[in-house]
Amino acid sequence: MPTTSAFRPEALLEALLNSPLSVAVIDRELRYTHVNAALAHLIECEPSALIGRTVREAAPQLADQLEPALRHVLETGEAIHDLEVHGSGRNAGRVWCEHLAAVKNGDSEVSGVIVTALEITPLRREAANLRSLFEHTSQGYCVFEVLYRGSEAVDARFLEANAAFERHSGLQGVVGRTLSQVVPTAEAEYVQSYAWVAKTGRPMHFERGALALGRVFEVEIVRVGDPEQRRVALLFTDVTARREAQETLRSANERNSFQLRLSDALRPVNDPFEVQRVAARLLQVRLNADRVYYAEVEQDAQHVTVTFDEGVLEPKVVGRHHMDSFGPTLINDIRAGRTLLVEDAATDARLEPQEREAHLALGVRATLAYPLLKAGRLVALLVAHSGSGRQWTAEETLLLADTAERTWEALERARSAAALDSSNARQAFVVRLGDALRPL
Repeated sequence: MPTTSAFRPEALLEALLNSPLSVAVIDRELRYTHVNAALAHLIECEPSALIGRTVREAAPQLADQLEPALRHVLETGEAIHDLEVHGSGRNAGRVWCEHLAAVKNGDSEVSGVIVTALEITPLRREAANLRSLFEHTSQGYCVFEVLYRGSEAVDARFLEANAAFERHSGLQGVVGRTLSQVVPTAEAEYVQSYAWVAKTGRPMHFERGALALGRVFEVEIVRVGDPEQRRVALLFTDVTARREAQETLRSANERNSFQLRLSDALRPVNDPFEVQRVAARLLQVRLNADRVYYAEVEQDAQHVTVTFDEGVLEPKVVGRHHMDSFGPTLINDIRAGRTLLVEDAATDARLEPQEREAHLALGVRATLAYPLLKAGRLVALLVAHSGSGRQWTAEETLLLADTAERTWEALERARSAAALDSSNARQAFVVRLGDALRPL
């Protein structure tokens, strides 16, 4: 049976020295005994300039970094991998990655060290550029390690975070801490998302509001490192302002659409009662309120008249009421032209006990009322009621105010048209009467 001849150490060394790898052999006195052209080219000299010289003689600027590592290998026989050596002087800024392995003689004694080197300066520059980008990008960036209890992902530890992360989230000093420590109210689904990406390697991209922070983020999650490391990186952008702008635009479009429907519905109406009914009904549906009514303030500024009550609440409020029925606490705001907003009459600290009882007796828990002033005088109120507590929005307040103004304008037109019709009718009657009396 044929046998395979063993490799001769000399032949193996010769093959290494003739390879594209940067290779040198250093003896126990730390002298170069072998240097190939690739390594000499790496440090910009001839091989002959290194042979026989010690590391300190040949490369004094590198000696303090190399000598301790070389002695460790010579004394222990243990290899050293990925040793980064940084140049100085004319080689400042250059970085080499070196691997040191023991060379043993026939008695298995360490007789020297074989060194292979690779210049990684371009990689280090690229890493520095990436680090600079990481630190100065407008996107928030952080790295999490997913933490498990048994087979269940229960938390995540911050391993890295850039300045934009702190700026967007408002969270400081997070590295080394867990998500539950930093944001105790963080939604559990975040951790589950991290765990899914770390396990599958499939990235996730989504937009989500962080309730605990009161912000909205556009988020991308990717796995970093090996699956067993259970690490993910997050790139996120605070899009709260964009979402708010979109919401403002959406609300404005919806408000404009409602205004058009309201104007179209009121345009052909000449009866003042019908004007109030149409406006109240459209607004009640738009706000999903339990009651909407328009109240006209009489000339004495003490009484209001409600001619139509649109909604489901009982008892109805149609009729003539004294202004004090709103209660002394709230009437001052109304008379001053300030929008009245009550989110829950049962808990509103501004209300006196009798005012609270009056609201609840009408089945009212929440009120939004817009006082309409003309020439400094209170002329009308447009009121929306809810039978349960409700947080009225700024958009709803704008809608109520705009509807009040349009309703008043429509009423003025209707009354002017009615007055004109009455005047024309009187004139026509006088003409007919004159014609009838002329022959007599």
